[in-house]
Amino acid sequence: MDPRMYEAATNGDLLKLKELIKNEADLASLSRPSRPTRNTILHIAARVDSIPMLELICHHHPQLIEKKNTRGDTPLHIAAQAGHLSVVTYLIDHVKSFINLFSAEGDGGEEDKYVLLRVPNKDGNIPLHEAVRGRNPRVVEALLKADPKSAIMANKNGESPLYIAADRGLFAIVDRILSCQELGDMKDAIYQGPNGQTPLHAAVARRNTEMVRLLLTHRKELVKKEDDNERTPLHYAASFGYLNGVSSLLQYDTSCAYRKDEDGFYPLHMAAIRGHVNVIQELLKCCLDLREIQNREGQNLLHVAASWGRKRVVRYLLSNPYLSVLINETDANGNTPLHLATINWNPKVVSILVSDQRVDMTIMNGQGLTPRDIAEQNMDELTSFRQLLTLTALRTAGAPRGQHLPFIEGNRQNERRKDDKVEDYKERINTLALVATLIATVSFAAGFTMPGGNINDGPTEGMATMLYKFAFHLFIICNTVAMYSSIIAAVALIWAQLGDIDLLVVALKMSLLLLGVALTMMAMAFTLAIYLVVNRLRWLAIIVLCLSAVFILCIMVLFIPLQVPLWSKYRGLRFISYAAFHLLVLVVGHKLDDLDD
Repeated sequence: MDPRMYEAATNGDLLKLKELIKNEADLASLSRPSRPTRNTILHIAARVDSIPMLELICHHHPQLIEKKNTRGDTPLHIAAQAGHLSVVTYLIDHVKSFINLFSAEGDGGEEDKYVLLRVPNKDGNIPLHEAVRGRNPRVVEALLKADPKSAIMANKNGESPLYIAADRGLFAIVDRILSCQELGDMKDAIYQGPNGQTPLHAAVARRNTEMVRLLLTHRKELVKKEDDNERTPLHYAASFGYLNGVSSLLQYDTSCAYRKDEDGFYPLHMAAIRGHVNVIQELLKCCLDLREIQNREGQNLLHVAASWGRKRVVRYLLSNPYLSVLINETDANGNTPLHLATINWNPKVVSILVSDQRVDMTIMNGQGLTPRDIAEQNMDELTSFRQLLTLTALRTAGAPRGQHLPFIEGNRQNERRKDDKVEDYKERINTLALVATLIATVSFAAGFTMPGGNINDGPTEGMATMLYKFAFHLFIICNTVAMYSSIIAAVALIWAQLGDIDLLVVALKMSLLLLGVALTMMAMAFTLAIYLVVNRLRWLAIIVLCLSAVFILCIMVLFIPLQVPLWSKYRGLRFISYAAFHLLVLVVGHKLDDLDD
């Protein structure tokens, strides 16, 4: 294409374009597409609201109406995207004229007059799709009037024009499509969407209450329509926590609350899975008998909430006397909600359940296991933090074991350890050895770099300048303890390299305790050294002491759970460990706190 013609068409400069057409060769160049995008001059002119320019181009080259660019767009696609009603109307008329000319040659049929109105681009979008995406109701109306059947066409994503409009909240366009009288018997086909969804699914997913009401006003049967996963719009509303949508859908048809998806979940279960207490309350208010509904595994509402770790839902269900019947119910495998919370390692939910006196911790499931049996069955030396919290909650509450096994627990541990491999612990040993070495190095250096320096002359030459200060005495003691604790830990880890699994476990436990002491003493020695050199500036010294106290407490909190035995027979020690674990949960945040979505 001549660059000057391209510029004139882009700017809508009809006079300049006419000046450039001087002979037949210039007319012929009008039909040549641009190289990068394969846009013809009619594509370019379609973006400009200039009917005279379109008339000039279409008069000389009517065949350009069917040409596509690299995206598969015809000029009518471009005009629909731009939202120019006059251009779209002109091109529709030109399409009819062009098709009539084509049909006159004897190759056409009745549907030929609509073919260019239904041409898909590479995304499968026809001009009506593009008009909807362009958010122009008048252009949509013009295309619908020209070809009502285009409303039932779906793009490559399976989206009809109505679905796109509902998904994007285009109220006026949805109303226009639904009010199209020309659709007649085709109205059922305009509601298709991807994966079997309807526009109502999309409106619910977008939380568009006005759109939901409009769709249900025109066709209330949509409330029962299922997607490919057998989920109704009520499933979507319950899952997304869309309370207004739940209320609107239930007003039209409460039977949807009793329909399950392909996984066996009802809308009530979907709300429990996502932790939406307000939706659960609304569903139970409208349908009282929903509390008894169970999924494919025979699990009730509390089972599902406990299994997914939804603590707010569990608290609500326990606080509602009407739902107390759910507390100790068993599913198809004999599991109570407490069993499922334990199986899925949801420590917060376990803690909530065991603190309720109505929860029976002695119930055994189909395998003859109590919740505590399940927790202890999967414990080992490399257990996860979630498992530790869960087991701590059960043991602190005094949860009992079930039927005793015909061998004592100590022998079971020994048998298991024989199958362990030293290689599984090597990375931990090497890491701890490195930490021990670093602490010893730092403590050694601190022993020769005294705070305040040394006396340089006189009979006490070489002595520390702050030798007689109490804080200096504490510094020396803390640094010495840190030094030798780390050295002993390093020696213990050397023994761990010998390969005996029992010796390795003992060495790891001992080194962890010693390193905890060494790190704490090193931190205290640092605090005392800083205090000694800044204590004359009182406010600064106080800030140093306060900050150090907070961080030393953090160090201790992190190490206490590693040393206090969760299985201790002393209830006080279990409570200390449990409190420390809860502090850690608050520190590490959402990953271990099982937050509701």
